[in-house]
Amino acid sequence: MPTKEIVLYCTCNVGWRYAELDRAVKEKDCCIKKLRDAAEERVLRLHAEVRSLTTKLEQSAVRIRELEWTAQDLQKDKASVIERYTVVAFEMTR
Repeated sequence: MPTKEIVLYCTCNVGWRYAELDRAVKEKDCCIKKLRDAAEERVLRLHAEVRSLTTKLEQSAVRIRELEWTAQDLQKDKASVIERYTVVAFEMTR
């Protein structure tokens, strides 16, 4: 039959183990929460960066269209000037 001292030792030892396990679980939960918060913050930053890059891309596309229109207008002006001077040069040779 176990003595009172052995039972008391076992009870104290088990209680200590549970306290250590509780502490370890709390630390683990705290670490998991920090990791989740950091991941959530990173996702938010990446979404903001995607929005920013999307805006820049759209602005660049608009600028490209404007430059293409300007190039077309200049090409038309160039053709007009060449045609006008060709007619003038032809009339001068008559």
